[in-house]
Amino acid sequence: MAIIKPFKAVRPANEYVKMVAELPYDVMNREEAKKIAKGNKYSYLHIDRAEIDLDDKINEHDEQVYVKAKENLDKVKDKEDAIYIYREIVNDRAQIGIVACVAVDDNLNGVVKKHEYTKPDKELDRTNHIKYCNANTGTVLLTYKDNEEIDKIMDYYVYFMNPIYDFKTDDGVTHTVWKVEKERDINNLINEFKKVGNLYIADGHHRCAAAENIAFEERKKNPNYTGEEEFNYYIAMISPDTNLKVMDYNRVVKDLNNLTEEEFLNKIKEKLNRDKYSVLLYLPFLYLSLLISENITMDKTFLYMVNVYTSSHFESLPKSYFTPYLFCAAILKIVILVMIYALYELHKDILLEYLAKKKLGVSRPNDSLSIDKGRYIKIKLSGNFFKKNWEIDENDYINVKDLVIIQYDFNMEDNGEKPSLTTKYWSLLEKDNPIYRISKDVLKIKSDFFVLENSEKIQAIKDKDKYSGKYLLTKVDYSYILLLSALIVIISGFYIFVDNDMIKGCRGVYYNQNIENKKIKSDIIYFVDDKIINVKQNVQYYNSSKSLKKTYTKVNRYKYDNVGLIIKDANGNKVGEIDRSSKTLLLKDIDGWPKEYIFDHNN
Repeated sequence: MAIIKPFKAVRPANEYVKMVAELPYDVMNREEAKKIAKGNKYSYLHIDRAEIDLDDKINEHDEQVYVKAKENLDKVKDKEDAIYIYREIVNDRAQIGIVACVAVDDNLNGVVKKHEYTKPDKELDRTNHIKYCNANTGTVLLTYKDNEEIDKIMDYYVYFMNPIYDFKTDDGVTHTVWKVEKERDINNLINEFKKVGNLYIADGHHRCAAAENIAFEERKKNPNYTGEEEFNYYIAMISPDTNLKVMDYNRVVKDLNNLTEEEFLNKIKEKLNRDKYSVLLYLPFLYLSLLISENITMDKTFLYMVNVYTSSHFESLPKSYFTPYLFCAAILKIVILVMIYALYELHKDILLEYLAKKKLGVSRPNDSLSIDKGRYIKIKLSGNFFKKNWEIDENDYINVKDLVIIQYDFNMEDNGEKPSLTTKYWSLLEKDNPIYRISKDVLKIKSDFFVLENSEKIQAIKDKDKYSGKYLLTKVDYSYILLLSALIVIISGFYIFVDNDMIKGCRGVYYNQNIENKKIKSDIIYFVDDKIINVKQNVQYYNSSKSLKKTYTKVNRYKYDNVGLIIKDANGNKVGEIDRSSKTLLLKDIDGWPKEYIFDHNN
């Protein structure tokens, strides 16, 4: 749901509008802006590039520039809130949309989608510009998936209402603006945009980021804010996707950094092939996973497990491809492959970082690729050597936005005056930035610690009063290592258990079980070590005349194979097998008839 609202526009009188309209500030340099605005005191460049009215020696980011911009801006302001419909015609092609305020919270909750990183210097420049002018001096261009009801409202004004501005600039662009001030139409637009799923930034990422920065600062000054204050919104031109034409935006390379054209292009190719290096880096992990899985599946312990849980009786690796062994081996290899891949993913950025430094000649210091976005609050350690406490300093915090870190430090005054704000910017791409990643939730800037807002660590500090030492923050997050270690321990323990079961399991006394399910105590099997002794008592011996001569006890000895769960006679022939799940033993007697023996649980 996208939130928009009307606003009181700062706009020129109709007779001056053509002289005010100018190209965006960031498509020209200082000298070009001065040349364009020369002789035109109404040019908007006197606001957007106010440095053109100052001495050339003054830096374009100096405070004087923003003061001058404010001075030039204080002209005309509408008395009532309104929404505007704006149309541009370039080379007989029209682009139309509405101009309204958009909620900063929609940026934070993901309703407004971004596709670019921002440069710290440009972001700071726009932040200061808004701060000193106390106004959004530039519009953000947003787009959305076409909405029929919004189109109807815009068409009504275009075809049936008179515009407040309609003029053509020197660059051949026709600008037409309609003012939507009827409460019914404003409410209809607001309600229809609530049905729009997402807005997308087509242009103006730095202006959007600047609006966020201002909102953060003002919210800190006004902890009881309602969300309806002006600082919670920024101005935007919102155009449907069917109106937009995406054109090439090519950048000019002026310095090849002492490289030939061929060398420069090769460097670019290397930097653009991050995925290729990712694949290459994964190859050792892939080999490791295959090596581990192959050694496990070739092990006799694994074959024994397959025999136990599938009721198979393989003495060695089966040659057939369609066996329970192959299925179990494939499952295990996939599990190991996923585990090793997860381990690789956790360290991929670090490895790519190292490769970039060695191969590509670029670096991103302090594990910057792994820093989570969000707000980090400063944590101070107080107390003496024996008793130390962690305290939260909510007046000093940083915002991590993509590859940029912004530090806000509010100095509270005791005299009742408004707190002063100090803002610092760092790019994570800079080699000499002071940011160091301690753990997943903790950053260190010089000697100060910052903890991610709403993280477990910050919550622990809020829930408990006293902490000893710096371990809370300096302890590296080894959760994934602990998980991996736990898995290794579990697997090793399982293998020890299986090996013990393979050697000692199912040993004991078995009784022959007849059809009536009764134990025949005269036919007993003793299963000891790797020997199976079949003891038959009161065996009757007949002579050739079939007359009983005598009765005796007969003992037959067999060899048991631990892996295949099979029983062999003295000649190595299979004469029986064991079902470990039910603890039953199948054995051929002297006549070749199989007999089933059950484990004596009472013995």
